[in-house]
Amino acid sequence: MTIYCSANDDKATIIWQWTGEDKKKYESSKVPVQVDISSVNITGDSNMGTWSMRTYDTKTLPPGNPLTYRGTSTESPVTINTREIRTSGTNRLIYQDGSVSAGAIQYLDIQFTPDPTTKYRITISDINGNQLFQEEKQADSPPKYEVACGNGCPSGYHKCNHDKYPGYCCIPCVDTADKIRNLASKLGKK
Repeated sequence: MTIYCSANDDKATIIWQWTGEDKKKYESSKVPVQVDISSVNITGDSNMGTWSMRTYDTKTLPPGNPLTYRGTSTESPVTINTREIRTSGTNRLIYQDGSVSAGAIQYLDIQFTPDPTTKYRITISDINGNQLFQEEKQADSPPKYEVACGNGCPSGYHKCNHDKYPGYCCIPCVDTADKIRNLASKLGKK
């Protein structure tokens, strides 16, 4: 576990983000805080995942109609003469819109995406190891996080007042300085 902030700070703000999701925030008035990222292997069927395919019905649908279903990597979609899609060995049925079609399903592409086999956990604790917050998610990678002490912005950011929640925003100093220099050089050339 890594320890952040000091007893002189009034709060710690932990901001984390799972890949492909919005940032989340936890504020603690108990400082310093410890943040730990850990992983847990998931037991169960490691062959589970999602089949994705684009299909079309030779009589009623335009090409490119997307379908997905849950299954195992050892199953393979097969075509039959209805809008059902069946997997070999199971009789799992998928309906595009709940009705039966007059034409045969044709496949444009098929892809299997396996489920992640690891859960990641972010745990926030006080200096004595008492858990303040924990979130766990099945994911391909752990969340990225940063910790702000005191004023609510992480190191390397500047706090600006803002009229929307939470009442301020944090602007990255280096990135903003680069943009200002770039703009100044463009204005200076004219």
